[in-house]
Amino acid sequence: LGSVNIICSDKTGTLTQNKMSVVSTFFNHEFDCVVPQIALDCMGCCQNVSINQNELLGDSSEKALVEYVMQSKSIPQIQCEYIKVDEIPFDSIRKKMTTIHQKNNDKYVFTKGSIESILKQCTHILIHDQKVPLSEYERKRCLEACTIMENKALRVFAFCMKVNTLNQFDYENNATFLGLVGLKDPIKPEIQESIAIAHKAGIEVVMITGDSLKTALAIGKECHLVKDERQVMSGQEIDACNDLELKEKLKIIKIFARVSPMHKVRLVEAYKENGRIVAMSGDGVNDAPALKKNLRLMS
Repeated sequence: LGSVNIICSDKTGTLTQNKMSVVSTFFNHEFDCVVPQIALDCMGCCQNVSINQNELLGDSSEKALVEYVMQSKSIPQIQCEYIKVDEIPFDSIRKKMTTIHQKNNDKYVFTKGSIESILKQCTHILIHDQKVPLSEYERKRCLEACTIMENKALRVFAFCMKVNTLNQFDYENNATFLGLVGLKDPIKPEIQESIAIAHKAGIEVVMITGDSLKTALAIGKECHLVKDERQVMSGQEIDACNDLELKEKLKIIKIFARVSPMHKVRLVEAYKENGRIVAMSGDGVNDAPALKKNLRLMS
């Protein structure tokens, strides 16, 4: 450990406090307006938080969404109204999760995830309870709203729904876009000093996260990890590089965003091929492959 000269760090719970809270919303083309009830129902249904003696157990992002919904309506009330019958779990490749519910004679499909993944499956948008076609203009407005949130270092979730789906293979198509929710996860108070100490000791620190480029950049600036977007690279850009090109990029990049678990593995391997001694830090299931690979390469 004393020979480590680079730390590859996850963001959530490592650089940040992992204490999420909803601080911004975008529905009906308005920021922080009254959230439509169907959107609150979507947030309350599309999650896997459990409640034990009034304590919420589960993913920090989902707990924050549940806490927000509970200001208006209880989760047990929503779950009694919408009986869950199926689920397509979240994964870091799809970047979304879907739950299917029965309400009276209708089947409701609720999906949450990154705005890129959600917009791909939407053909309409809900504006003041009216379902209208999702034009390029509407898509642009939603993307611009997401950018505004991400520039404030918020983790942004997009939501969509559809009703009366009969074909289980068509759950995630022809949906109606509902809106966006921005969650704040403050950086740890000590993180700036910790990074400064690492730099003073000659140890490079890089962030590897599944969050968007703009969110990661904003957090990186708060942590004094980066100065501008030229030091940020996406998972898509990693895919476009061959091994030699990637090893050259590693010399200047400090943040890798929108990455998958396999991207993390490839980055650890590339750093080691560059002669670096790597410490991998992260507490999420998506960090496990890279942590395991790093241990194997060290042994």
